[in-house]
Parts: sequence; C-alpha cells; structure tokens
Amino acid sequence: DSPTKITSSGGKYVFDDDQQTPDTQLVTYEFPRTVLLWEHRSWSNFGLMNEEGPVRIGGGIIYYGDKGSLIVNDQGWQAFVEGKVVDKQPGEEDSLGVIGDFVQCVKSRKRSIADIESGHLSTTLCHLGNISHRLGRPVHWDGKLEQFPKDEEANRFLGREYRKPFVLPERV
Repeated sequence: DSPTKITSSGGKYVFDDDQQTPDTQLVTYEFPRTVLLWEHRSWSNFGLMNEEGPVRIGGGIIYYGDKGSLIVNDQGWQAFVEGKVVDKQPGEEDSLGVIGDFVQCVKSRKRSIADIESGHLSTTLCHLGNISHRLGRPVHWDGKLEQFPKDEEANRFLGREYRKPFVLPERV
C-alpha cells in the first residue's frame, strides 16, 4: 500500500546552511488502513528514555507501538516495554552488509534483501514528505499512478528538466 495523504511540518531551526531539506521534520503518512508518523531530528542523538536515562541510537530508527518500542540500528536491536529492555540482539559483525549482499546476489542471481523495488518504495516516502514540506501543505498521492492527482504544482517535483545533452529518453 501507498499513502494517500501526506502532511509535513518542520523547518530549519538548527543549521544555517543551504540545504533544502529541514533539520527538524514531522511527517504524517495516511494509508488506507493506518497512519505512520515519521520524525526527523538531525541535531539529536536522543529518542527513547529507559530506566537509565536517554538511549543513544546514533543513526537508526525507533518504532513506537501501543505496547512498547523497538530500536534498530547498526549495533543490533532492543525491544522496550514501559521503558525497560525486554529483549535485545546485537548486530552481527560478520554480516555481509549491503555491498556484500549485492555481490552475492550477482553471483547467485537471487533477489537481494535490499532490492531496488524496496529501495524505490522506501525512498518514495522520503520524497513525498519533502514535497509536502516544500509546498507547505498536505498532498494527496496515487501510488498506482505514482502521481499527485489534479495537482500539477506537486507533480513538478516528480522530475526535473535536464540540460542538453544530458537528457533522459521519453521511454526507458
């Protein structure tokens, strides 16, 4: 499923630079059967509190559920209920990583754990949140057509004009 409505709020509150994306952002993705909230704070390493204080996750993600939370990052994962660790698994140092997985898939012809379709779908969410942010308003998305219905202003963000001779063909 794709989200049908995306609303972003936030801004550049910490870093005074020429980036076009906010350093602080909250995006609400409305799906047909659920809502996903995504928060971006490039200036903070703190997210979840446990009995010992803030949990540093560095680069990673925290899933908040109605019964607990799950932190996943390059050092493994930890599951929390009421701020207490109930289960955890360290990362595997001998894992292949993305590059190793790619090489193994080229050799075996098997589908990658990080295949291009998954990459497209997950990065689409990022782009949709940033388009809503740049427009300063909610946007409505048609995941089958991969367009914003009846919204040419938003659809202009789905591509760009290239300068010759660096152009893309009409059909690829």
